[in-house]
Amino acid sequence: MEQSFCSIESEIPFRDLCSILRACASTRNQAEKRRILGKFFHCWRERFKRKYENSVANSNSSVESFFPILRLLVPKLDNARGPIGLKEVCLVEYCCKMINTDKFNFKFLEHARQKIHPNYGN
Repeated sequence: MEQSFCSIESEIPFRDLCSILRACASTRNQAEKRRILGKFFHCWRERFKRKYENSVANSNSSVESFFPILRLLVPKLDNARGPIGLKEVCLVEYCCKMINTDKFNFKFLEHARQKIHPNYGN
């Protein structure tokens, strides 16, 4: 019998995580950053406590984990995967090669973004 396992991405959209991280990056106040992240963690805990209140959470259960989110928050501490050894500039260059454009061709990139997701950034 195959055990179903739902990923956390279905419950916490990546854009929401980005919004939280953007809010943290926009403030210099450490207490405010702790408050923003604390509220996020509290909401996540409450949501999943309600969702799984009737299930038994043990090592064999298919209850979701917060680990994927932590991997995004603190990548330096993620030992499950080795470093890929790419800097942001290299990633941009590789992505531009993959889509066959120059990294300074902003019109092409904007058009591609609008074609893929018309409401992106609105």
